[in-house]
Amino acid sequence: MSFHNDLDNPRLPSRVQRKQARQKRSRWRRIVFLLTLVLTVFIGYEWASGWLGVPSLTSLTTGLNSKQPINILLVGSDSRGGDRGRSDTIVLATVNLREKQVSLLSIPRDTRTKVPGHGTTKINHAYAYGRIELLEKTVEDLMDVSINYYLQTDFDGFARIIDLLGGVTLEVEKRMYYPEEGINLKKGLQQLDGDAALGYVRYRSDGLGDIGRIERQQKFFVAAREQFLTYRTLVKAPQITSELMQCVNTNLPVAKLLQIANGLKSMEQEQFQTYLLPGRPQTINGLSYWVPKDKEMRSLIAQITK
Repeated sequence: MSFHNDLDNPRLPSRVQRKQARQKRSRWRRIVFLLTLVLTVFIGYEWASGWLGVPSLTSLTTGLNSKQPINILLVGSDSRGGDRGRSDTIVLATVNLREKQVSLLSIPRDTRTKVPGHGTTKINHAYAYGRIELLEKTVEDLMDVSINYYLQTDFDGFARIIDLLGGVTLEVEKRMYYPEEGINLKKGLQQLDGDAALGYVRYRSDGLGDIGRIERQQKFFVAAREQFLTYRTLVKAPQITSELMQCVNTNLPVAKLLQIANGLKSMEQEQFQTYLLPGRPQTINGLSYWVPKDKEMRSLIAQITK
């Protein structure tokens, strides 16, 4: 993925909207997949603690207040090669451990809003202007909410984690070749190293498109989780956790992160609710925006953060 020097690059609206819709779905699924992998490691750490003789999540988080909902800004960005980058995925996650409910509010990166010190522009420009701190302030002002923590990640550390796990054995269901993304996998049962695994979960150049990629990501996640929950891998849990923390930028205290992971592991799929920031597409001065519907937005925020 590359970024142009200019922050605003007008294109034909209909073409842009179709392309952005595909990109948003793709980026959302990638970030959720990686965050799920992060939490799986912490959950595996809890399961391993009895074997390894190390503190469990429960003992580490005893006494922490879990009565109030926790607002976490999840940010997926592409800052490879030293590029300052922009936020590709912005999600406000509200975790309510008392009610066992998680709400994920996706904020389109083209959302038109005021960025402190930079006027009205697209919300993802806030990250380019002032990194995570300015983006957090921008989201707080837009939604009139208090964000407790942020968690930022990308795929740069994905391959390292899989390699540290010793790879993942998986049946690759078809030939997958997409040289532009470095994807070159043969059909059949094989052990995927980090780079190959990254290619597998990103591949979409077949007739199934995003649906096929989602199915492969789910298949990979199940295989990775099953292989992670073995003694051979779990003895590496502290090292894997340390590696994960190097590819995640967050101000979440470790004890709080463990508490959240411990709470999430007992939740069913229906306890996770996803939302899109209420708004409408609009072209202003040749640029495509997502313009929030203020009344609907505030009603939704009140509902999920109560």
